[in-house]
Formats: sequence, structure tokens, C-alpha cells
Amino acid sequence: MEAVIGLMHTEHGMNLDFDKVNDVLSQGDRMWVGIGESYAENAAEEAMRAAVSMLFDEAGTSVQGLLGSLSGPCKMDIAQLSKVASIPCSIWKDAQYAWGMKMDDDGRDGAVRVVLIAVGSAS
Repeated sequence: MEAVIGLMHTEHGMNLDFDKVNDVLSQGDRMWVGIGESYAENAAEEAMRAAVSMLFDEAGTSVQGLLGSLSGPCKMDIAQLSKVASIPCSIWKDAQYAWGMKMDDDGRDGAVRVVLIAVGSAS
């Protein structure tokens, strides 16, 4: 939850609105979390795929709402971020989806981190 809460108050990135977070989280009675991290050349995509895989293993197709948090170095561009954000949308097409990002090079190790919080109903 810290990853998403941090995105509601970040200065360097795209903030999540509290009302949007509330709307997404109210879409179900179960919650799952997927986490991904990568240092590779295509780190954002690898981290997102790892988080999505973790979620899919647990939730399957039951996801109705999805919050995404992406954080990493400032070198990521909009095209890359857009491509990465579309990965979970291609799996859970009917889910309400909101995401935020935080670009931060200060004291970071160069990793890209993705946290996905999904809500839905029991299968």
C-alpha cells in the first residue's frame, strides 16, 4: 500500500487521485498484490510482467479493479511507460485501472519497481 499512497503525494511523477484509488479499490471483496523489480535494459517491461505474472497466478481472471505503481530512474520515456502500462490492461480488459509513476534518481540503485494492487471477487 505504501507504493500507492506515496503516489498520491509525489512531486516527481504522475499522482494518483484519492477518489480514483477509492473507486478502483471498491470494485471487489478480495485483494491481491503483484510486485516486480528489474535492473535490465528493458527494466520497466520486465518488472511489469513479473508483477502481472504474480497477480495472474493468484487472481486469474477475477480482477475487477487494478492500481499500478511504477517507480524508477528518470531515463524512462513516455512511449516506454505507455507500453508498460498497457500490459495488465491487455489481460484484464474489463477492469477499472489507475496507475501512477514516480521518477527518482536521488539515491536510487537504478531499479524499476512495479507494484500492482488488484481487487475482485472470489472465482
